[in-house]
Amino acid sequence: MLDRIDSLFGGFSEMKDVRGAKVVAIANDKQDDYKSIRENVGVLPMTFTTYYKIFGDDAEEKLDYLLTKSVQYLNYGQNRLCYMLQESGEVEAFITIYKNDESFMIEAFNWDCETIEKVLGQNDISFEKLDYSCILLEGVNTINFMADAMELTVDYFVYQSHVDSDCLGKDVIIARTGYTAEFGYKIIGLSSDIEAIWAKILPEHKDKVVGYDAFEMCFYEVKQPSWELSYLSLSPNVFEIDYQWFVDFKKDTDYVGKDNLFNAKFESASKRLIGALSDAEIAIGSEVVLEGEIIGKVVDSRLSYGLNKYIHMLFVEKEYNHANVTFNIDNQEVQTMSAPYIFPDSWYAGR
Repeated sequence: MLDRIDSLFGGFSEMKDVRGAKVVAIANDKQDDYKSIRENVGVLPMTFTTYYKIFGDDAEEKLDYLLTKSVQYLNYGQNRLCYMLQESGEVEAFITIYKNDESFMIEAFNWDCETIEKVLGQNDISFEKLDYSCILLEGVNTINFMADAMELTVDYFVYQSHVDSDCLGKDVIIARTGYTAEFGYKIIGLSSDIEAIWAKILPEHKDKVVGYDAFEMCFYEVKQPSWELSYLSLSPNVFEIDYQWFVDFKKDTDYVGKDNLFNAKFESASKRLIGALSDAEIAIGSEVVLEGEIIGKVVDSRLSYGLNKYIHMLFVEKEYNHANVTFNIDNQEVQTMSAPYIFPDSWYAGR
């Protein structure tokens, strides 16, 4: 699928492998891709997702027991980002659940599919793997672009909702979602229909197509967990690495891993992830020092295109996890701050 889109596009600047999935790393230029998302609209071939139809009389009850968001209270046309957990309270997989009229749909990242299919099978959940693909659109001008280029009216959509629709003559699902804090929408449908939509919007809108790397930068600027949940390599405890976003703390029904998540994991969390800004690059692995005491280390550091400053992620003892604290790192003073580190224009667009 991605090779065919690449051919329609005329050749992406760079491809790469992400946990076994081939993705567009850079479509045009890395900074231009980023600017499309933050200043206009970025359109990503989201060919690294897999879709499952979940059905059966007991599907709702069983999914509710497996997921960190409430399934039994979802209305038709709603969708939620959530986890499947292990009994230990550690993350098993990261999914989006869609509630349809008589069934559910799970959107999974390709690298989680083997695990998800195993979990569904162990719980006797009936499922069908769908030949679907996805186009992800995010940016302050996404709504206007979808109206002009794709003949879609989406400005009435509620966040985390979806509807069946028609896009350029093809039956699709339109979902309002988003990962970058900009306006975000997905177009999901049969792979052949998604390819046909690409054929109609390319090459006229090549400048709007963006890569995976630009999305990663946008995630980083708002401290949104990446699709790969890469900080799990630092700690399997979601409370230490700010991955508790996808847990519903008000869900009162039992689910796999709930007790250990809210008891053992919460109680054992001794470190926290916090961001800091500076004008200079700092090496990953550098020690974080406060008043002569080593209290953590630098685990990530990137130059933000939007801020033109470096955002450093510091993994520190939890008692030092506060904004407006000055640390010393490699004889450089850096000040911590609360996320998001950049305020997207979509927040002020009045929609």
